[in-house]
Amino acid sequence: MLGREAVPGRLRQLSMQFEVPHVSDWFLPPAFGSETEGRLRLLAAREEVTTDQILRTIGTEAPDDAWIVVQFRRLGEEGRRTLARRCATMRGACW
Repeated sequence: MLGREAVPGRLRQLSMQFEVPHVSDWFLPPAFGSETEGRLRLLAAREEVTTDQILRTIGTEAPDDAWIVVQFRRLGEEGRRTLARRCATMRGACW
């Protein structure tokens, strides 16, 4: 696992290598399975990191890759809708 701080002390980016599971009894979305080629990006964000900072980091680093974002705050309904709209314009889908 490789990582770096995108915003020192507030936003950490990690890249993980893994074996893509091949299963037939459950569904794994291609964006997190076969399309990843065994590599996922993880973004861990502290509470004060804004949605704009997260999306800017993803857009700068690898906008077409699948990302797992862990944010240590609660988003209200409007924040979730905004995030979904912005994410959809970046990749065409938001997982």
